[in-house]
Amino acid sequence: MMLSRVSARLPRCLIAHSRRLYSMTPQFDESEMFGEKLEGKPYKAKRLNKFDYDWTKDVKHQASQEEIESRYVKMMKLNAIFKGLGLFVLIGGGATLYLSWPNIKSKYIILGKSNQLPSDGSEAIFAKKEPVLVGNVSKEGTHVLMFGQMNKSTIPKAIKEAFNKELKDLIILDDKKKCLGVDQAGNLVDILSDDVILRGQKLEQLKLSGKTIYALNKDGKILIIPVGHIDNLSKYLDYHRSWLFPWRKYPVYNNQIDINHVFNTRKGEKKISQFDVGKDHLVLISNHGKAYTCSTDGSDGNKESFGQFGIPYFSKFDTFPVAHELHEIEMLNNSFDQSGNVISKSIEQVACGDYHTLARDSLGNLYSFGWNRFGQLAMPISYKSESIPYPKIINGAFNAHFPGANALDIKCIDLNCSAETSYVTMKASPKSGHIVGESKKAIDMNKEHYFAFGNGLEGELGNGIYKNSQQEPTRIKFENAKPVGDIKVKQWYTGPHHVICKLDDGRLVAWGRNDSGQLGIGKKIKQSKPTNVPAVLLQGQSKKLSDLSETIITLNPNERVFTSSSTSCIYNY
Repeated sequence: MMLSRVSARLPRCLIAHSRRLYSMTPQFDESEMFGEKLEGKPYKAKRLNKFDYDWTKDVKHQASQEEIESRYVKMMKLNAIFKGLGLFVLIGGGATLYLSWPNIKSKYIILGKSNQLPSDGSEAIFAKKEPVLVGNVSKEGTHVLMFGQMNKSTIPKAIKEAFNKELKDLIILDDKKKCLGVDQAGNLVDILSDDVILRGQKLEQLKLSGKTIYALNKDGKILIIPVGHIDNLSKYLDYHRSWLFPWRKYPVYNNQIDINHVFNTRKGEKKISQFDVGKDHLVLISNHGKAYTCSTDGSDGNKESFGQFGIPYFSKFDTFPVAHELHEIEMLNNSFDQSGNVISKSIEQVACGDYHTLARDSLGNLYSFGWNRFGQLAMPISYKSESIPYPKIINGAFNAHFPGANALDIKCIDLNCSAETSYVTMKASPKSGHIVGESKKAIDMNKEHYFAFGNGLEGELGNGIYKNSQQEPTRIKFENAKPVGDIKVKQWYTGPHHVICKLDDGRLVAWGRNDSGQLGIGKKIKQSKPTNVPAVLLQGQSKKLSDLSETIITLNPNERVFTSSSTSCIYNY
């Protein structure tokens, strides 16, 4: 029985063993083995590799060409989106770093000594690198104090050549490194060389537009003085004999702005009472309160108006006006009453930026016209309002700053302009027939309110923010100046991108661009809020910047300030 079972299993074992042996034996193609003998030449079987195999034949849902292209487009879109986001983050980070760079530098570096950070800590930096400032102002006599690019100083320093000089006005030509002034006799003099450039013209005030100086004299006329001919003005002089002393001759400067063809001389309109200039325009007020304008640089074929003349037919689409040819700003000088009749207005003050103009009338109405790229007209920034060629009243732009504005009469009492920024002083009073209630937000009717609008990228707005454009009026933070109290500005001095104000107590505060030290605060870091100008260092005195910053300069009533693009001066008049 047992033997029969073994004999029955034996064939299966042998078969299984033979299968395993067969699976391990090499496999041959018989055609390859016998092909040469049968056909007389070798035969090679074709074997497919992985590259020849059709891998898609077993895919049930093979993607169409359209689906492949759709997926590719989606991937490209996602790639573009991520690249755009990366670029946006990079630009935003760079802009933030640029705007915050003055604050970053101020923590580690005091400019003027080093722009590089040493390897040691910030405490060691201040201990080693803080500059010691030395004064040169003597106690005796009067001085012209300069600070900025021209004398390479970040604090007011005396100009030796101008010792004991009292001036009616002063102007700096940065490109020519000249400092011109009007002496007490009304002569135009070179302060640094003590040369008399123009004698006997009874000059009172100087303004610079482009490459031309405009000088207002005591007779109410504006003289045109080309900077290129500053050393040879004799060709503009005529000599007349005195009626009272016929044996004497006096010089008459014949290059003047002609007012006779536009002024109403029959009604006594014969003099210019006030004027200001922009980059290529001039606006003046006659003794009758009428406003007139002209270009200061004739068209060379490439000039374009930005509406700064306040005359619609001198818009950006029209021909640029002829230089020094006066035109009345009729839309500023006149208005309509409720019956539609034309009534005249009295213009009291004008101020010019590079390409925009502000004006105020005797009723306290504030007007703006010209370029509005940065909001310097206090109007919405848009393509349609980028250039406004006619005067518009903007008093309503200040209502948000005065609670109960509907019951208040908000008036402008002063205005000034830098290159692309406007500064106005407003005052509120109750309208007739209205009673202003008492509340926590009640406005002090005796207080003056100071506003800025326009370009603030260099800190010109004075509100603590570096901002490229500001169309809504923003309050200037004078409270940043010490000591804190009721601030009242007595005089404004505006450069293209920085401002210096003289307060009623004689203190000076400054803000804006400071790349050359033109703020006079001892360092070259721009300021976004009014900052006190430190006291003048007398001859032999020396102080560290940290110690000097604790002091405050105080000007006498007869001291003024002049500001150019990169240099400022304090002088006696």
